[in-house]
Amino acid sequence: AFSHMELVKSHSFMDLQLSDSENHYPILLFSHGFNGFRNQNTFQVEELASQGYIVLSIDHTFDAAATVFPGGRTAYVQPINLTDEGDSHIKLWEEDVSFVLNQIEKLNENDETGFFTGRLDTSRIGMFGHSYGGATAA
Repeated sequence: AFSHMELVKSHSFMDLQLSDSENHYPILLFSHGFNGFRNQNTFQVEELASQGYIVLSIDHTFDAAATVFPGGRTAYVQPINLTDEGDSHIKLWEEDVSFVLNQIEKLNENDETGFFTGRLDTSRIGMFGHSYGGATAA
């Protein structure tokens, strides 16, 4: 679905160690809007990362244009009528955020890759988003 994204030039790199300039890094979560995707604000995430934040992006499964899971399975956006389901639906996104916050704690305690263990400042976590993702952040 998004294989063309590999062709987009950015200033991001995969699998690099965290800088040793800080012992712990603050965290920001990014939440896309309906039919968006976790990579949509790369320019913004790169800028925040360059300022010393660890920025994590959430894919809201079935509300993202496409969510690709490890192993390659893809879940595509499903139509929804927010007028009828708005209040209950945002609770699903809040649950996604809660899940990610729990995973951040686990990464800080014991990240199998060693990248994040003991390096995340879990007392300094913020969130921002686009459209419905912004409403979720609020």
